[in-house]
Amino acid sequence: MMRKMITLFALVVAFALSYVLTDVNAVDKTAMKKALKDSIVNGAKLYVDASLGTSGKTCNTCHMEMGRSKKKGMMGTRGFVGRDPFPKFFPMAGRVMTLEQVVQFCIVTPLKGKPLVWDDQRLTDLTAYVNSIYTSKK
Repeated sequence: MMRKMITLFALVVAFALSYVLTDVNAVDKTAMKKALKDSIVNGAKLYVDASLGTSGKTCNTCHMEMGRSKKKGMMGTRGFVGRDPFPKFFPMAGRVMTLEQVVQFCIVTPLKGKPLVWDDQRLTDLTAYVNSIYTSKK
């Protein structure tokens, strides 16, 4: 009986280790790219969605042309292309912040919305969209 239990335990451990040690390269890279692209597309939709707050504003109100503008916005802000990467000092908050924190700050302050919980897909999507602009060339 003890031998069967040890054998069963060994099989469970071996299965668990094989799951944990799965080769990352075996993951479908096409599916990974599609998931990121879908997140960016969803983030672009949220970027112009006034339902994130109650002020009637959207991200595009201040960060015009979908964040690609070189003009000054309502708050003196411009687009994101070629800007310094995060984390960085965010003048409106007066402290160093990550991109996710800035997205939350903008939802709460200019948009007058409720902060998104940390694992809300909308926060991921907005961050993915804005990050895609930061890393773009034009």
